[in-house]
Amino acid sequence: MSRFKAFISAVALGVSFCFANSAAWAACSGDSVISTNVTTTQQNSSWLCSFTVSGSGSISISSDYTYGIDNTYGTITTLNNSGSISTSGVNAVGIFTDTGTITTLNNTGSISTLGENASGIRVEQGTITTLTNAGSISTSGRNAFGISSDHSTITSLNNTGSVSTSGESSLGIALSGETTTLNNTGSISTSGDSSLGIVNDGGNLTTLNNTGSISTSGPYADALINTGTITTINNTGSISASGTNAYGINNQNTITTLNNQQGKLGNIPLTYTGVLPVNYNIIINSTSNYGQLSLTNANGTMVLGISSLSTTSGSIIGQTLTGVL
Repeated sequence: MSRFKAFISAVALGVSFCFANSAAWAACSGDSVISTNVTTTQQNSSWLCSFTVSGSGSISISSDYTYGIDNTYGTITTLNNSGSISTSGVNAVGIFTDTGTITTLNNTGSISTLGENASGIRVEQGTITTLTNAGSISTSGRNAFGISSDHSTITSLNNTGSVSTSGESSLGIALSGETTTLNNTGSISTSGDSSLGIVNDGGNLTTLNNTGSISTSGPYADALINTGTITTINNTGSISASGTNAYGINNQNTITTLNNQQGKLGNIPLTYTGVLPVNYNIIINSTSNYGQLSLTNANGTMVLGISSLSTTSGSIIGQTLTGVL
């Protein structure tokens, strides 16, 4: 009996060791670098440690339904573009991941597309942990997207550069999955009928921080439209729309808290239509710099307050703030 117990213990120990160390055995493999001009799709369906388009490198493709980088069913730990990725054609995409994972995506170069339904970066049922654009993403064409996350997860999306689209129904950033944080310190701009700056299409966006500019031009071109859930919006920058029936924020579902500083400074109140936020807090920086909200066809009720992001100063106490709503 003692020998049998010893045998069982040895087997159990071996199995335990196998499972405990299985994660260590799985590792990425390979580093791809593009340092010249290539004109074919760069495909990955394995676990790649890194993929880099250097400053001297470029990927340029002109054809319908093609991709600059195709990460279908693959995993890329780090993807860096400091060069140029350009596509031209219907449904052409600069960087595409379908049912795949990119842990870190950094763009300090340029990503450009031309064509109907084209996208700079498109994620479909995939995951990007951190996406940072410090360069430029530009698209041109009907229904073109700057960044599109379709039923996907982006933990942190940071734009310190520019995202621009032009064309009817073009979208700067479109989200329909789970997004934890969207930080914009750069510019997001669209032009064209029904072109939209940021769209949260039935998804969950936990926090939107805007210290930069989100702007649209064209009829029915809203800077931010929400049909899902946004927990918190902190706006100390500019969210603006220029055109008939176009608004800074068009909310058709749930915004829990909106903290806003845009308004008095420059006399550009944040225009708003649709369902009111549950909580609206004014950010006060001074008696000449505080949030103003301009409501059109708004419905529901909201709690009005002063944001904790406000500047604390004795000179503000007792002063009258005009045009708050």
